[in-house]
Amino acid sequence: DCKGAFDLVQKHGAAVIAKIPFDSGWLTGKYTAASQFDGVRSRWSRKDIATRAALVERVKSIVGGDAALMPAALSFCTAFDAVSTVIPGAITEAQLTSNIAAIQQPMAPSVRAELEAFHEEEVRVLKLPW
Repeated sequence: DCKGAFDLVQKHGAAVIAKIPFDSGWLTGKYTAASQFDGVRSRWSRKDIATRAALVERVKSIVGGDAALMPAALSFCTAFDAVSTVIPGAITEAQLTSNIAAIQQPMAPSVRAELEAFHEEEVRVLKLPW
């Protein structure tokens, strides 16, 4: 579990660099249950895609909709003391500016708690392929 891993990291004076904070693009809001993929993302079955799309909709309901999705993903990653930085990637200057702004806005503890509970109760048990 992440909590145990994060505790171990901190115990040894190390830190985590979080990568893929947008879950291979799912937390950007650009994919839906109807999305089709080539390349590495083609590893997902139609069922996996439908499941991921439904999970994203649930996350949106927790964080406040489409516009809040990417900033929430970044803020969630950096909400843990063990995480020193996150690698979101950016293609445009606007994406970079948006990413920086999101990281500077801490996530409300209640939203973080709701997302953690969602993960523990609904996502972890699915054992979705990365």
